[in-house]
Amino acid sequence: MSLSLAALLLMQVDLDPVLRFRAPATCDMSESLQAMVGAMVHFDPASGEVRSPPPVAVPGLAQPLVPRFERNPVHGAADTVQVTVTLPLRGRWHGLRVTGLIRTFLDEADEDLLEIEFADPAARVRAVLNRAGFRLPAVGRWRTIDAGEGLYMALHRHGSGATLICSLG
Repeated sequence: MSLSLAALLLMQVDLDPVLRFRAPATCDMSESLQAMVGAMVHFDPASGEVRSPPPVAVPGLAQPLVPRFERNPVHGAADTVQVTVTLPLRGRWHGLRVTGLIRTFLDEADEDLLEIEFADPAARVRAVLNRAGFRLPAVGRWRTIDAGEGLYMALHRHGSGATLICSLG
C-alpha cells in the first residue's frame, strides 16, 4: 500500500458517532441523526414549498456540508413532485465506506426515505450491518418494520456498492 493511500485511509472521518440508531432493526434514529436528517429539508413558510436547505452541520466535521437539492415532477401524477436531497457525507461507519446520505420524498405524500450509500459491495454491507443489529433481508428485498405506519427497510445494490434504505413514514 502506498504511503499516500495509507494516509488517506487514516484521514477518513469516523461516522460511528454521527450515524447512530437507537434501534437499528427498526431504523429508529438517534436524536442527533434525526436532527441532521431534518436539517436536510427546508420548508418555506411563505409558500409552503420545500426549498434547498442551507449547509448541514455534521458533528465532528469542521465545515457544514452543502447538500444537492432536486425537485422533479412525477410523471403521470399531476401536481406531485419528488424531492431529493443528497448530502456528500464521506467516511467510515462500522468500518464501511459511506459515500453519501440521501433523503427522498414526494412533496404531497407521507412517504419519506433515508438512504445511506456505501462504496462496499452489498454482501459485505449486509453482513456488517446485520452484525450491528439491522436485521436486513436478502439484498434487493424489503422487510416490513410496521405495515400500519408504512415503515420498511432494505439493502439494494448501487453500482459496485450498496444503499441502505429506511422509510421514515
